[in-house]
Amino acid sequence: MTIGDYLLYPGSPSKLQSDLDAEALERARLRQRGIDSATFGPDLLEHEARHSDQWKHFDPGTFLVLYFSGTALSYLITRTDGKANPWEIGANPYKGGYWTYDKPLTPGWLKPVGNCMIGLCW
Repeated sequence: MTIGDYLLYPGSPSKLQSDLDAEALERARLRQRGIDSATFGPDLLEHEARHSDQWKHFDPGTFLVLYFSGTALSYLITRTDGKANPWEIGANPYKGGYWTYDKPLTPGWLKPVGNCMIGLCW
């Protein structure tokens, strides 16, 4: 979770490093298959950096209301907190682990929405 420019990680530093190492291995596997891992691979730090960018555009109270409204929308549509949350989509849900390259998006209309949202395309 990112609040402003601060990353709040629920585990230990060694768990974070382990997770980052696992992400690097997954990106390498994607590259070996010819898949653009910079777009479709997991990258928690890059994903959270995009959330930091999102925070810059709103005061904290407004951003939290907007973000949690997006979370509620996502729960209504997908029964998950992030698969259809516009803020997670804007931070690249592949990098955040909400979407996985080999798994189809449900509902199916999320694919074109996710590839280009609010002028942020990947």
